[in-house]
Formats: sequence, C-alpha cells, structure tokens
Amino acid sequence: MLAQQPTRDKPAQAAPEKPMAMGDMMKGCQEHCQATTKSIDQLTRTIDEAKASNDPAKMRAALDQAGKPLSDMKQHMTMCMNMMKMMENMRGK
Repeated sequence: MLAQQPTRDKPAQAAPEKPMAMGDMMKGCQEHCQATTKSIDQLTRTIDEAKASNDPAKMRAALDQAGKPLSDMKQHMTMCMNMMKMMENMRGK
C-alpha cells in the first residue's frame, strides 16, 4: 500500500478563462432573449387567465408565480448586458 502524502495548504488556482468569441457571445444573448421572451409570453397568459377569472385567489396566485420568472429575466438581462460590454471592449471602444 502506498502511504498517502499529507496535502499542503495551497490556494486553489482557477484555470485562466479563455476569452469568449464574439459569435459565442451573440449566440448566448440570443438564447437568453429567446428564454426571456418565452417566459414573458407564459406570464402574460397566466395573468390574463387570472384576470378573466375575476377570482382574487387566482389573481394572487398568478402574481406570486411571476416572482421567480421575473428574477430569472433580470438575471438574463444582466448576463446579456455584460456580454454586450465585453463585445464592445473587443472592438476597442
């Protein structure tokens, strides 16, 4: 049997990040926008159905359901804004 060597406390080194290609950034933005559009469409249907029902419980439930998708949309928009800034920096502005 091999004796195990004690590990030394070394800080973990992250692998250097490779710059993302412009095409990959654009594809990422498109995917985020498509996901956001789909989420908005679903939320709109849910809210419209709740309004049409004129049921306060359904309306409250629809509003409660909107919280997470709205948070996800905000995160997608933040990622897209960051990618656009990176693309702008790649052009040298």
